[in-house]
Amino acid sequence: FPVTIDYNQRAGVAINIADEKLGAVEESYSQLLNRMFSLGAPSLGIYGLLNHPDVPRIQTPYTLGSGRTADENIAALDLFVTRILTLTNEVEAPDTLLLPLTIARFLNLQKSSTGTDTTVLNYFLLNNNYITDIDTAPQLDTAGPGGTPIAFAYKRDPRKVVGMIPKDMTPIGGLLQRAGSGVFEQVWDAQVSGVHFIRPYSALIMEGVA
Repeated sequence: FPVTIDYNQRAGVAINIADEKLGAVEESYSQLLNRMFSLGAPSLGIYGLLNHPDVPRIQTPYTLGSGRTADENIAALDLFVTRILTLTNEVEAPDTLLLPLTIARFLNLQKSSTGTDTTVLNYFLLNNNYITDIDTAPQLDTAGPGGTPIAFAYKRDPRKVVGMIPKDMTPIGGLLQRAGSGVFEQVWDAQVSGVHFIRPYSALIMEGVA
């Protein structure tokens, strides 16, 4: 990338353009990792967490989300999580649940039927024996068939699933090289290859989320 150093910067009264450009490169690389680890590049045979063909898929008896009662949503979450145990004869159990942001926000507002102020999401976290972390990801909104939302449960463990980085982002050619009057250039190289499931049945994709 070209790094332009202007006169004012040398006078010490402007932002450090070189540092800003380097920060932008690091942010772009972080976004690339997130994109590849989430969805990969299926046209190249590279898959991520949310579309890996080796990960089983289920549909709940009723859609998870705003069109269901608190009891139905809790039952759908419980079925989702325990299905991994059923499929693996209780060898595998998930500890992380990924939900679309709109679903997570709704379940975090919908009151459970316990007669308290406990929300569906809090009730589920307190009463299930496996999930300890619930997070959101924008890629979940369109990762299902025909661009539909999904939920994803898995065991966050490098012995189960690992992000493939054949080569970390590294600079080529050492320090910044002058590329012209007031312009310097630095070339970076990296390789990213989606994710590899060592134990694909430790994860599960739920379709039919709305």
